[in-house]
Amino acid sequence: MTNDRVLYLIRYSGDCFDPGTTKQNEQALIGIYEDLVVGVFFDKAGRELRNEIQTKTTVMTPKQQSDAWKNKLGFTLGRISVEAFFLAEYYTGIMNLPTHLDKFLRDPSFVPTAEERTEWQMDIDKWRVEGNFVLCWERDYWMNVNGEIIAT
Repeated sequence: MTNDRVLYLIRYSGDCFDPGTTKQNEQALIGIYEDLVVGVFFDKAGRELRNEIQTKTTVMTPKQQSDAWKNKLGFTLGRISVEAFFLAEYYTGIMNLPTHLDKFLRDPSFVPTAEERTEWQMDIDKWRVEGNFVLCWERDYWMNVNGEIIAT
């Protein structure tokens, strides 16, 4: 029996999210989505436990609200290793491939020539071999296997 669990390493903050751990030793991604603060929490093994949405207050900006929530949680910025998840309503989660490459896999007919389709397939193969993934948090962050943002 093989273990098919894939863990994705996230080491660095984006401009609207932070990875880290809470004082309860949960791994977490916490960040701003529009005027909300979104938190996705994982156990030590990287399995999603829950997600929580903090609605906008009239007293604080989303950034202030995010900082206050992280402080209350005892949040410490740092690397996390988690399974894929996706909150479609907030376009927040992990995808194995960028949207355009995923679209190609489902229907390559939009790429006009066989030569170009071969190039696209080579790009997909390279992406997978390198262990890259996409972290979506209001937009796409292309991440490498070391949890570093390589493109947005």
